[in-house]
Amino acid sequence: MLSLITKKDRQMKKNTPQTDKGFIRIATGNSENDILMALAGAKLGGTEISIILCIIRKTWGWSKKEDWISLTQFEKYTKRSRQTIINAINQLVK
Repeated sequence: MLSLITKKDRQMKKNTPQTDKGFIRIATGNSENDILMALAGAKLGGTEISIILCIIRKTWGWSKKEDWISLTQFEKYTKRSRQTIINAINQLVK
């Protein structure tokens, strides 16, 4: 049997983001269902965006619909103080 897949093709696939390796599809191409474009157009502060990205990574990045994320985890991943995180979460919830 003749394989039409070249070594270069296999290497390209290996180097491209694969969702089965933890990559998250947030840009769908459908503007009605595209989280990346919604975030780009949202009037959010830097900490708020960092929190949202952390939530996306800790949930969708592990194929979960929801998860418990402690303030300590937010501090670790966003490099922000606990009080700054609390204030940003309160703004996001409003």
